[in-house]
Amino acid sequence: MRPPRSSHIAAAAFFVGAVLYGSWIITMFVDSGPAQASDYVSELIAVDQPLSGILRAADFATAAVIGFGVIVRVVGGRVRGGMAALAWAALAMFAVATALDSAWAMSCAPHVDPACAAREAAGAVPLSHQLHTVSSVIAVAAALISLIAFLRVDSAEHIGRWVRRFGLWVLAGLALTTVSTVVSVFLASSDRGGALGMAQRLQLLCMSGWLVYVGLREATRRSC
Repeated sequence: MRPPRSSHIAAAAFFVGAVLYGSWIITMFVDSGPAQASDYVSELIAVDQPLSGILRAADFATAAVIGFGVIVRVVGGRVRGGMAALAWAALAMFAVATALDSAWAMSCAPHVDPACAAREAAGAVPLSHQLHTVSSVIAVAAALISLIAFLRVDSAEHIGRWVRRFGLWVLAGLALTTVSTVVSVFLASSDRGGALGMAQRLQLLCMSGWLVYVGLREATRRSC
């Protein structure tokens, strides 16, 4: 049987969300200011950076589109079992955390601005620096929880084998890049920004891949 209409609408929302969440890619092709394309991604949306407005708007749009997709899917289709409910709840939490990422942008880029780094070390920066870190951690945790939970219920929801296989590859990539990002955070070297930036970019690509996977499972799911 064909997927219900709500699944098609939700799938479209998740595909759009995946593209919007990858908006940071534009910094690889344009002058993004002191925080360049190899540095910590969150510093690209710092308030004092030239592309801050565009990237923050894209994050907020991502949150809105994903939130819309979750509402349409949950209201318009059945959510069977606790694991499925967990998957959708975690996806909704990701949307909230992404919106907070946009709202709690850092005031400056400490990895590329010595004055900003000094203020941060002295505790003289706004609370948004700490809050942004918290919301970013929540977003990644929500993505991992949602992905694992969806994979657990794929068979019961008649998800195609190739979609499940794609989801498993995304999970492997997201887990690996998350570990790499955490390791980079704790590297005590002057190149931490570049190492962290590279690891985080790969992680963000995997998170966009997760949204594509959710879109695919909804677009191909057979109603029952």
